[in-house]
Amino acid sequence: LRMLAVETDISLDEEPEGIEVVRRRDCTILLNHTDRNMQCFTRGISLLSDKVFDGRLVPYGVEIIKVQTPEEEI
Repeated sequence: LRMLAVETDISLDEEPEGIEVVRRRDCTILLNHTDRNMQCFTRGISLLSDKVFDGRLVPYGVEIIKVQTPEEEI
């Protein structure tokens, strides 16, 4: 299902248990509510560091990802 979603540019809004996803028009906010390092499926450019976010989120961490248009995809 995940491969089909990627091929058709559909968002599944699926992240591991303990990760909260808040979608806004111009960004996606990820919140790690656990005391463990978590690997998220969401990727993109971090608005906090201006670097590529590779999906790793530290315990109780927050990441804000820029929403990318298809032309901007990594």
